[in-house]
Amino acid sequence: MTLGKKFCILFLLFIGVAPALAQDRTISGVVVGENKKPLRDVVVAVKEDFSIRDTTDEYGSFMLTVPASARRLILTHPDMITAEVAIVSQVRAYTRKPPLRYEISIHAGGSVVSSSLDYTPNVGSRNKFVIGLYDVGVGYTYFFTKQLGVSTGASVAHFNSKYTATIEESYPVTPGTFDGTSGLYEPGFSITDYNYTAHDYTETQQLILLTIPVLLHFETNVITNGKFYAKGGVKFGFPFPSGFPLSSDPTYKGNIDKLVASGKLTDGNTIEAPKYMGFGTFSNLGNEGIIKGDSIRVEQGTTIFASLEMGIKWEFSNKWSLYTGAYIDIDCGLNKMNVEIDNAKRNFIEPKANYLGNINADYRPTGMLFAKTTEGKPVVDKVVLSPFSAGLRLTLAFGKRVKKPAYTQYIPPPPPIDIVEPELPIDTLPIVQEKRKKSVADPKRIEKTVDMKRLQQPIYFEFNRSDLLDDSKKALDANIIALKRVLEEKIRILKKYPDWEITLEGHCDNVGTPEYNKVLGQERAETVKAYLLTSS
Repeated sequence: MTLGKKFCILFLLFIGVAPALAQDRTISGVVVGENKKPLRDVVVAVKEDFSIRDTTDEYGSFMLTVPASARRLILTHPDMITAEVAIVSQVRAYTRKPPLRYEISIHAGGSVVSSSLDYTPNVGSRNKFVIGLYDVGVGYTYFFTKQLGVSTGASVAHFNSKYTATIEESYPVTPGTFDGTSGLYEPGFSITDYNYTAHDYTETQQLILLTIPVLLHFETNVITNGKFYAKGGVKFGFPFPSGFPLSSDPTYKGNIDKLVASGKLTDGNTIEAPKYMGFGTFSNLGNEGIIKGDSIRVEQGTTIFASLEMGIKWEFSNKWSLYTGAYIDIDCGLNKMNVEIDNAKRNFIEPKANYLGNINADYRPTGMLFAKTTEGKPVVDKVVLSPFSAGLRLTLAFGKRVKKPAYTQYIPPPPPIDIVEPELPIDTLPIVQEKRKKSVADPKRIEKTVDMKRLQQPIYFEFNRSDLLDDSKKALDANIIALKRVLEEKIRILKKYPDWEITLEGHCDNVGTPEYNKVLGQERAETVKAYLLTSS
């Protein structure tokens, strides 16, 4: 049969991931991430033919049947760096996220224990560690490597100290203190001594600082979607204006749960009423103010903290993360903020009366830093502002990763075309050889031979599929487009040679029963036939 007559051209229709040829081989493997945990939804494809691919399951596993000529696999995932591995019978591949370049964050936390003032009172006691209110701010971290970076930012932090006492005192009073008549008394009614008991007085001293951290940041994989992180370094604290009116000085706030006041008369009896003279039981007597005045002097300066934070970093995506951790900030004592107190003290409770107004006395206790005892001794001798805080912190971070290089599908060059000439009788060899020399130089014959070879290239289907329909594009869009592109090339060639005849054969792999594979192969041949007829 001459080249200008009918040709029988074989279309080999195979599944895209496992062509049923003797030289093909089946490989399997698993893909793991940075934490050595299986990674799902990774597309594993043959580098030489991207249409031969599989997607890893929840166990990170995949299976492919690849041509014997295939040498490399390409691993792609939306959140991972594209990786390339050699093809072996059992593949264990590793891929990782692009490294972070920087993170911008906001954080909020509160201290479990806190302290603002360091002192030892002469009356009552100080709770060295109490609960603070807040520590909020913003941060920025720049990463030198995928594990190391440096962090800074700004925070507003609240520090607390707490003093508690039950104070009982008695001292002589100036005549006229209670009756409002400048020393005019009825006989036997003069008050010589004032007595009181302040039950459960509680005072908190508060300090608010603006802190600027300079911390070394470290993180490493420990669990799925989670990393252990640690930050350590120093923080610089500056007094932060607060309250009304605004002040950067420490403040205090106190309250007496119950005050019982009485007076001693000149006849030796005790007077316990009325309240408008300042005698009786008074409840919830509060006081507040700034720790600053004529009697004290605050030397403010910069506080330097040693700071440490550690916990777990939860990665929600390539950009968003949540840090959950614990922190501790300890004053290094390098530059104290001192409070120097002189002897100009007042009584903790000063006698009060409103005899003429006939209204209950309005008691306001003196703050313990300003107060003195009956003997004239200060309740507190010396105070040092020594901030300390330890607690829990949540940080929401937005990160920018190193740009991930896009994967460009590798398209191999077309295989060389071997021109096979028919065997001829020996007696005609000289004539044929002469014609062959002319034929090799004939470009049309070469073009026709190349077209024939292209037409005989196999078409690959997805596993257990036989359709090229548009409704399959959602799941198999890339493969369907590739199949149709191959068929369009074959149609173009057939239109050049309308006298050619073709034979369509559908093939399957060895998965499934022979009966089922026979039906599937027939469906594949019919699919290609229908597509060719639709395209005229």
